[in-house]
Amino acid sequence: MAHLRDDSRGQLLLVAGLALALVFIGLALVVNSAIFTENLASRGETAGSSGALAARAATEANAGTAIEQANHYNPSAPVDAFNRSLRNVSTQTEALSATSGTLSNVTYAGHRNGKRVSGAIDRTNNSYTVADSVERVSGANGTRGLVFNASDLPGESTPLVVKVNDTTATGDRNSWRAQIWETTSDVHVKTFRNGTSASENRTERCSVPSSTANRIEVTAGLVNGQPCDALRRNDSGANFWFGNGAGDEYDVHFKNTNYTTGDFEMVVYSGGGPSILLTTLSDDAIYDAEVQFVYDGPDVWYNTSVRVAPGEPDA
Repeated sequence: MAHLRDDSRGQLLLVAGLALALVFIGLALVVNSAIFTENLASRGETAGSSGALAARAATEANAGTAIEQANHYNPSAPVDAFNRSLRNVSTQTEALSATSGTLSNVTYAGHRNGKRVSGAIDRTNNSYTVADSVERVSGANGTRGLVFNASDLPGESTPLVVKVNDTTATGDRNSWRAQIWETTSDVHVKTFRNGTSASENRTERCSVPSSTANRIEVTAGLVNGQPCDALRRNDSGANFWFGNGAGDEYDVHFKNTNYTTGDFEMVVYSGGGPSILLTTLSDDAIYDAEVQFVYDGPDVWYNTSVRVAPGEPDA
């Protein structure tokens, strides 16, 4: 076995050190190159995704309008009408996107049945039940599109009341209630959310400038087009969306209707077999629908299913 002298050992260590240094430099270049490439890819993807997300939002809005029109104008065959409208939406979307070098389309993927209840507010009956045993949709609500179009609202002493309560509860326990009234210049909403004990009870208010034709979108959380904390989450995060805390199966009631002039409409999920008590005002409808959206752009390819339920509470 050969013996190395001190100077040979030093040369060997120097050579080994230089070799390791070259290896580390090479590794650093590879890692930096990968990070740089990944950053460029993510930047390109982010830039491309903004167009895809904007197109998806527009598609969801257009599909929502198609559902509303199908339910309103074609109650005997709302699904057929919705599919026809959806094909028009897809054709228009493709035509518009093609001008920017992208291809996109939307197709029907399914729906859940509902009942659309609409008509004049009954001034001859001070208190009545609109629907019994409405079941929630998994992960969402079971009622959407509850809107009052009122030319005349009562005062604070006798407000219009919308009450949603757990089917198995009594009194105001496990209920959500909204009081709606008008003063000379404003529409006011006061919401009560009751739990199983007093410590769970919450109250919220909002006021919005009134109109000659007030539009209260109860489930969408809007009054005359403006957000209302009493019908959605307030600044502290407390949830006041329609029916919050009323259980998985609930009833919907109107009170003090003899002081209100106008009409209303709403759509409830019918898969659970709710009892719609105002049968003369009830039609078959689409509760919600699922559409498949595909976007093929220069920077991103996006394929996703989109649930469409216009006017549903964000509970």
